[in-house]
Amino acid sequence: MRRRDLLQLFDTMPDLSGADIDVSQWIRDGQDTAALVAWRDLTDGRPGEREVFPASEELCPAPVGDLKTIVKDSLGPLWVLDTAEGAWRRAQFADIRPGAVLLTWLTEPFPTSR
Repeated sequence: MRRRDLLQLFDTMPDLSGADIDVSQWIRDGQDTAALVAWRDLTDGRPGEREVFPASEELCPAPVGDLKTIVKDSLGPLWVLDTAEGAWRRAQFADIRPGAVLLTWLTEPFPTSR
């Protein structure tokens, strides 16, 4: 690790876009190759303007490679929160990385309790 990397690890200032600096490359297990996905009943298949960030109990790990295939082959919409804009946008290939939090829509409604 270079001196600059070590200093960046403890830097609490936002980057130029206003987002927190991603230090996951230094603190994640090398075997951790999953992103986190939450499924929601999204109106029109896209998050609303006031869609809240998923709670930890909503998140399911998913292999990064599989999610990249979904985005690359346009198999379904995945959404990522753009922290600079403060809004959800379609995830791009570069957004899919270990630890990323993504949102997608339910294709079937939740089962109701009887």
